[in-house]
Amino acid sequence: MSAKTQPNCVTYGNCGDSEDGVLDTSCVGKQPPQKLPEDYVSILNAFCPELLTQYGDELCCDGDQVLSISDKLGLASTFISKCPSCFRNIRQTICNLMCSPEQYKFLDVTKVAVNNGTGEEKEYVAKADVYIMDHYAQSTFASCENVVSGMTNGPIFDFFCGKWKKAGCNYIRWFEFVGRASTGVLSIDANFFFTHPGESYKAGMQPFDFNTTKCSEPANVSLINKFFLFHVV
Repeated sequence: MSAKTQPNCVTYGNCGDSEDGVLDTSCVGKQPPQKLPEDYVSILNAFCPELLTQYGDELCCDGDQVLSISDKLGLASTFISKCPSCFRNIRQTICNLMCSPEQYKFLDVTKVAVNNGTGEEKEYVAKADVYIMDHYAQSTFASCENVVSGMTNGPIFDFFCGKWKKAGCNYIRWFEFVGRASTGVLSIDANFFFTHPGESYKAGMQPFDFNTTKCSEPANVSLINKFFLFHVV
């Protein structure tokens, strides 16, 4: 698809913190994917290399958002470093929701709000429906289900599944927890729709999918090491 016919980004740019405490809200996209400056490409490549391989450097996130993603994934990595495959699978959701030039296929805005905290009115995405393939969500959850935190030596879902904790967590509850902007994982309130092949959903949408790896399978360990080095520096 040429740049002239590329649909506008659903979100683009950092609109600051909202009045209700959501950090780094995502502005409503009003332009097609933009070329990411080289310095930020190298940062993004440290933890979203699959995204850059697939789409190149014309994306739906700017430098501020790249730094925000780095912080979010940096925190997550300290908990789930014992399973690189789990970390890899989680990264795909965050990287694609915030940066993919094909957001319009799986991210549908349902509520827009205005942030006045920066001195000028900026529209940001407060709520959105996110369409993902059910098998991707289940496989991602399964790869992380028995991972023990590198910081606490307890199950990661005791921290990453809200009130359900490990004992009551399942893939639907986990994505519901991740989708709440108040948790700090995403910058929008995301309502996930888990779809199956052949199932009908909102016209024009194409559920997000990605090949996952099991925790018992090798992931790109060199990428994990590279990420840790980058984040520490």
